[in-house]
Amino acid sequence: MTDRTDVPPSQSTRGLGRRYELVNRLGRGAMGEVWRAWDRENERYLAAKLLRPEFVQDPEIVTRFLQERSILISLDHPNIVQVRDLVVEGDDLAIVMDLVRGGSLGDYLKDAGTLAPAVAVPLVAALLDALAYAHGRGVLHRDIKPDNALLADQGLPTPATVRLTDFGIARLTQEGSIVQASGLIGTPLYMPPELFEYGQFSAKSDVYATGIVLYELLAGRTPFAGSGTPLTIGNRHVRSAPPTLPLHPALWQVLSTLLAKDPAHRPSAAEAAEQLRRITGLDINPLPVQPVPEQWSDSHSLLPGKDTLGRADTSAATIGSVQDPNATWMKAGAQPATVPVVTDSMEEFDPSRTQVKAAVHHEVKASLPATEPSLPNKRRRLLLAIGAGVGVLAIAFLVLWLTGVFPTRTPADPPPTTTVTAAPDWLRGKAAPSGLSLDWSASYNAADATTKVELTLYAPRSIGLSGEVLFVLPAFNGDACAELIEQPETMTRLTASGDGTDADCGYKLTDVSLTAGQEQRFVITVAGGPEDSYGPWLTAITQATDEVLRSLTGTSFPLQRVTGLTVQASSIVLNQGGGIGQNVPYSVVARWLGDQSAVPDFTLFTSDTLITMETDQLKDLTGGVGLNAVEVTTCDAAENATGQRLRAIQPTNSCSLTVRIGELVGQGTFSIDLYS
Repeated sequence: MTDRTDVPPSQSTRGLGRRYELVNRLGRGAMGEVWRAWDRENERYLAAKLLRPEFVQDPEIVTRFLQERSILISLDHPNIVQVRDLVVEGDDLAIVMDLVRGGSLGDYLKDAGTLAPAVAVPLVAALLDALAYAHGRGVLHRDIKPDNALLADQGLPTPATVRLTDFGIARLTQEGSIVQASGLIGTPLYMPPELFEYGQFSAKSDVYATGIVLYELLAGRTPFAGSGTPLTIGNRHVRSAPPTLPLHPALWQVLSTLLAKDPAHRPSAAEAAEQLRRITGLDINPLPVQPVPEQWSDSHSLLPGKDTLGRADTSAATIGSVQDPNATWMKAGAQPATVPVVTDSMEEFDPSRTQVKAAVHHEVKASLPATEPSLPNKRRRLLLAIGAGVGVLAIAFLVLWLTGVFPTRTPADPPPTTTVTAAPDWLRGKAAPSGLSLDWSASYNAADATTKVELTLYAPRSIGLSGEVLFVLPAFNGDACAELIEQPETMTRLTASGDGTDADCGYKLTDVSLTAGQEQRFVITVAGGPEDSYGPWLTAITQATDEVLRSLTGTSFPLQRVTGLTVQASSIVLNQGGGIGQNVPYSVVARWLGDQSAVPDFTLFTSDTLITMETDQLKDLTGGVGLNAVEVTTCDAAENATGQRLRAIQPTNSCSLTVRIGELVGQGTFSIDLYS
């Protein structure tokens, strides 16, 4: 949350249990007051969102938040504000989270007006990454807007500084991909058409709201902003086309798909992020703030079943009777005793505020089949006669079977069936010393009984990476290998001759190419799925992969197996072989994962290695750049000559030499003597 003041803990105003001390009030959010809190146990500042008193007095709401505690705390992503604790203390119910000090994206936009496409697109791609991660864990946000995107600092917003917050009204989707809403939850300017029209919300609805945010960052306003009540705002979302912006055609195409009326026509959050990152040549100059149109054009694509533009919009019209649309309620149906009724003619409505109150009630009517009319007596007698005849035949067949006339056949056992109830899951891999990290996610597709596996490779911000990546895919029960249905073209089985191992269920990705700070995603389709949880299987993948990597003895897969650098430098004497300016000989040796005695020393490069003559392993660890990506620093008694070469300039008993290859660092020492 945002920190707008700086008050020391000694000026605290109240406590929150034994652990937290509320220091100063930062403001009021959708659900209640926001305070800066001092964490006595860990001695750090956090933010505490105190829910409004009427929420705390509602046992249903308290129970719901406590049930969601583990889910909210488990949302660990660089673009999500980390929830640290949920506290119930007396009359206080608080969500404790990291303190983010740079304000919100909404605050920044108010001052800037608009953002350049080159700035806005990577920013929104980072928000989509956060949503893809949350969706993979079964959590919907339901209130995406600039005010719920916080910034780590007050400079120009970047993907590294943006943080998605306020999952307090998120709904868990463990039992399906669509939530049937009993009321409006969210902010009208960012709500998807299916929520206005059908009361339904899904992961694609979060994508729609993110598309609204992208439009707002580029245009300085949301596409359907303008005067009106909830009825008119809802009708624009459902029926109107977003006004066209003068953007790069590829960018407008992606933005249009994010704002598609039909959720089935929108990409997933992960797909949307990838589509945005593919766009090149983005403008570095922002658009001026776009004017609100006098009228909106009808959209050519509508929600399923809305093929007639003139059809009465009864569900959206219901929104016109929402009581106090500026209020924020957590529980559907909860309402104060005296609240003025808002009609369609009222102008005092703020569609940019979060609505968490029941607004639309969708009745589900079911009718039982009509009772069959009585049969005439003649038909009844005929049916009774037929029934009696069938009964006689059945008895005769039973007698013949018991006397052995018909042979007895033992029915075959039905094939075992596995009911898959596993929710989507995600496992963040531990970064290798090279900086490479592998994240795994899995989700079940009941339609074809397959599991969609996503392997995402990340490079560190310090350097690019390239080459091959090894992994193992065991079966869900661990007894065999996973049955592959579809796989990337660059995915092949391991071979003893080419990779040093033909480990069971082992695969590799070839031609991996990652620029610094970027990712590469691969999708694999596997038959079946686990019965209850993907967690143990994803853990088994990483453990089996680590075991195979540790068993290797050659110099393959350096991105995963090089654990460090050893710098071996030779001391020199200045009066021999050239005097002042003599080159310092050294070599850089890679250390490998596993038994060091079983892995031979391997020299990545020496002080005499020439550019274009680098080893393949060095090229892999530098994303193909080679020596130009190597940093060499030394003491004052020596200096860098050209490239990685060093030159001694004065005597010293001990001179340090540091070699850095991205995240890998090695050090050595040497002496510079004047006389032998």
